[in-house]
Amino acid sequence: MAIVGNLFKAGSVEAEIITGLTIATTGTNITHSLKSTPDFVIPIPTSQYAIWHTASTSSNITLTSSNNSATCSVIVGKITKSSNITES
Repeated sequence: MAIVGNLFKAGSVEAEIITGLTIATTGTNITHSLKSTPDFVIPIPTSQYAIWHTASTSSNITLTSSNNSATCSVIVGKITKSSNITES
């Protein structure tokens, strides 16, 4: 069972860690608590199989894997305000 609700802030980023996921090769929808479409999604595999992000909405992300036994945790995040960093 996935653990949801691990929200945290770091500087200008609001993020959530979701753990205990099993991802299907046909895609798995995962509910997040950010209340807006994430700016980034970082899957962290906990098994030997590849996992990648395929879609996001304001309430869900979709992850897909190379094997139906793939497990992972994921970090989803939203940049909450602009920073002073500029590209050169």
